[in-house]
Amino acid sequence: MTGSDTPTDRTVPAASETRDRIRDAAVAAFAERGYDGVGLREIARRAGVDPRLVGHYFGSKEGLFTRALEFTMDMPLADIRESTVAFLASPPGRSMDGLLMTIRSTSSPEAVQIMRELIELRFEKGLAEGLTGEQRRERAALIMSVNIGFLLMRDVLGVGALNGDAGDLDPYLGAVLESLVDGPPAVDRPEPPT
Repeated sequence: MTGSDTPTDRTVPAASETRDRIRDAAVAAFAERGYDGVGLREIARRAGVDPRLVGHYFGSKEGLFTRALEFTMDMPLADIRESTVAFLASPPGRSMDGLLMTIRSTSSPEAVQIMRELIELRFEKGLAEGLTGEQRRERAALIMSVNIGFLLMRDVLGVGALNGDAGDLDPYLGAVLESLVDGPPAVDRPEPPT
């Protein structure tokens, strides 16, 4: 038996590789045409796999859409301020796919429900856990809104003022995010009249 004939040599891709290929094909397809514009057979064809494997690994179109969207929105939350500024200052990548998936899928009630739950239960909650003070969930939602608005203006619409040297914007982004991360300064509020 030669080295190439050993039972451990495989021409079939590993399960994780197949799963990743399906996920990557789904990200590309959903970013191009939205949730309603693509079917599982097309995604399987793009990934070069049998359509039954999509169901095997992801269960349903909803499950695949959820996993694809999670993959595009993966951002470390260790230091919210620094990681968010670095995220916004970086060139478009997976985050652009997630933004396009979101924009192009808003006509689908199923996709909107998936996106809302994913944002509220995972990202908003994760951000809020890293904040202190009052209105943590609301501030987390504002941080995400700043991110999405910035990416939309810079990467989708191509607003010129945002497409220069990204490092020049760091102090401004940092100040906006700092106010959301730290919360507003303490303000003496007058007692309500009795």
